[in-house]
Amino acid sequence: MRYETRLEKLSVEYSKMLGMMEELQKERQLDKDMVAGVQKAMTLIRETHVQDQTRWDEDKARMERQLVEMAETRLLVEKLRKMTSELKEQVCIQEHARVDLVNKFSTDRAAWQMERANLQSKINQLEEQLARGRKDGGTVIPLEAAWAKERANQQRLLAQAHDLALDLQKQLQSRDQEAAKSRRLLAEQLETEKQAWDKERREKDKLLSELEARVKQHGAVQRQVLEMQERAEREAHQARCDRAQLRQQLSRDVKAVDDVMAGLFINDCKSYITPGLAGCNLTTTLSQFARLRELGGLLMSQGTEEQSTSSDEKASSSRATRDFDQTFIQICAAADQLAKHGNQENGVVGRNLTNSELELLRDVTVICHEGDDASSVQDVTTSMAKSRESSQPQHAASPSEIAGDISLPATISPLTTSSQRVQSSSYACGQAALKRCAQQHRKWATSVRPMFRRPDISESYRPVSGFSFLFISKSVFRTPELFGRKGAGRFD
Repeated sequence: MRYETRLEKLSVEYSKMLGMMEELQKERQLDKDMVAGVQKAMTLIRETHVQDQTRWDEDKARMERQLVEMAETRLLVEKLRKMTSELKEQVCIQEHARVDLVNKFSTDRAAWQMERANLQSKINQLEEQLARGRKDGGTVIPLEAAWAKERANQQRLLAQAHDLALDLQKQLQSRDQEAAKSRRLLAEQLETEKQAWDKERREKDKLLSELEARVKQHGAVQRQVLEMQERAEREAHQARCDRAQLRQQLSRDVKAVDDVMAGLFINDCKSYITPGLAGCNLTTTLSQFARLRELGGLLMSQGTEEQSTSSDEKASSSRATRDFDQTFIQICAAADQLAKHGNQENGVVGRNLTNSELELLRDVTVICHEGDDASSVQDVTTSMAKSRESSQPQHAASPSEIAGDISLPATISPLTTSSQRVQSSSYACGQAALKRCAQQHRKWATSVRPMFRRPDISESYRPVSGFSFLFISKSVFRTPELFGRKGAGRFD
């Protein structure tokens, strides 16, 4: 009960560790998903960065070209400003010339008006003289003709001066209109160039601000990616540490289960050699082996869970599974070996089968399992009877011999008279037990044994001379303190 309690506790702890293992596997899968997401995000960021870098290079080249164009435009604007200033100077000169002409015209007009006034005064004087001449009755006709001719010349000169003034005024007006039009056109062109230059400058400032914002965003994304990588590395390291601790704990639990199985096997050995046991109890043995099979299932499930972690864990798990199968086969063989021994207390021997009989029984089991006829059991029974008559046992096997080596000696010291009587009665029971053992072994070979047989374990039963049984395995036992040998067990 103590070992079963320990086994139950270990099973509970093992189930807890399986839950922890599932959680760790989920966390590991989550870490893998996170790492895959981070790698995908890094790939996208790298591609986006390459595209942004290409676009930034294109924008930079376009900006450089635009800067060159802006410099050229600035030079053109300076040239236009110089031309405008020169034109303004020319306009100012023309304005001064116009003012001078107007002043000259006004002066000439004033002079002409003065001259006209003088001429008018002369005309008045001449008219007065003419009027006095009429009174006198002198030369009226020649004076009137001279005055008429003089008046016609004066009118012609006035008409020419008036026409000249009108022409000059028209020329001045046309020049003023042309100058105003040119000034207006230059002002409009300058304003258009200024607006275009301001618009380009605003666009360049906007592009520069966008580039700076993208550079800052790219730096922030790179920092986030580095932080995510560091976090993923820390989580992966923590997961590896947790898995290592869990593997250590599982190895300790496996060792504890092996120790408990060893203790159970020793207790079974002791129970077979305790006083009062007269025959082999294969039903109890099979129930205990079923319990061991459940423990083996736990160990194999543990090996299956450990196979998904790494190659080293997979190798250790497969090796542990093979060792467990081989160990279980050896436990079955040792239980059959122990079943033929009784106990010796107060001169009473409860021995049922000899070594050669049990080995022959194993050969029969193998033959029956391979499909031979059922008459081999009777032949084996007859051979065992002859062997019993020819040989006498000398002593019973001790627990130290069983625990020290799986091969037990077949020589037993002669018994006393009372012991012989007991042996004869035990022999009669042993003949009947032989058939029961054959049936139990056939049942075990067809039902229990295939549960623990794996295709990767090489095992064979080969009968040799002297009814010996040789078990060959290609791996070593994990419980050498129970079986004593590594790789093979021989019953001689």
